[in-house]
Amino acid sequence: MVALDRAVAEADKAVERAEAAGDGTLQALALRARAEIHALRGELDLAHHDLDAIRELRGFVPNAIHDAEDLRVVAMVRAAEGDLAAAELALREVIRRAEIQLELECFLLCRPMKARLQKLQPIRSIA
Repeated sequence: MVALDRAVAEADKAVERAEAAGDGTLQALALRARAEIHALRGELDLAHHDLDAIRELRGFVPNAIHDAEDLRVVAMVRAAEGDLAAAELALREVIRRAEIQLELECFLLCRPMKARLQKLQPIRSIA
């Protein structure tokens, strides 16, 4: 438990520093880490508090990667609460979002390569 005590203390510092810097993205990241630690320690009310703070910080600006990571921690909290069905649904949603993100990244990465390949001259056979 000593390691988790230290982890919470470090996460508290990270949240404070992000708040002082006025960096909402960094603050949400630190809050998510702290929520995960609280869930591991069984401090579910504190985990919910941090998750609520994250929702307020995120507002209405969607970000598929951050949203999926937040949902992964929500699944962890649901599992710790004993609601395994809700945890499974949340994790299935995380997987679905990851698949969509991977497809998008593959599309974006492959499109320039396809254009370059189309510009190449066909190779003539010497036979």
